[in-house]
Amino acid sequence: MVKIIKCSKKDIPKILELARNFIEEYRKLTKIKPKVTVNSALKFKKKIFEKDFKSGKGAVFAIEKDSQYIGYIFVLTFTPGMEKASKFSPAYISDLHIEKSFRRKGFAKKLIKEAEKWAKSKNKKEISLDVGTFNKRAINLYKKSKFQDKSIKLEKKLE
Repeated sequence: MVKIIKCSKKDIPKILELARNFIEEYRKLTKIKPKVTVNSALKFKKKIFEKDFKSGKGAVFAIEKDSQYIGYIFVLTFTPGMEKASKFSPAYISDLHIEKSFRRKGFAKKLIKEAEKWAKSKNKKEISLDVGTFNKRAINLYKKSKFQDKSIKLEKKLE
């Protein structure tokens, strides 16, 4: 049986296990040589989860299948870096991860719907996210969920 769980502080260790996989997979996909360790990134993520749970400005929803968490979505009432933005700013999906063996089964869509429902309950009229251009599967998922291109972020390495 599959169900969606709204996570609380007690669920953070389970979510961090999934976040570890999310971070490691992202690093492989992007081929980035990170400046921080996975453990450092997880400590930071734990603080963010705790802070946003406590303030009510963030929520994590997990997919539970057979008593095991197989994916999660982290949604905020603000775009990171713009915490003091107006009440009219969009909600923001920070993380979305489904374990590899459970992908392409509709679980990510269920989590997106749950994040949208939560954002609406916080009086948000829009929801946004960032996704790397290399992540074609995620882009297709978001477009099927009616997300639209809004901007393009460009980068250049300085030598």
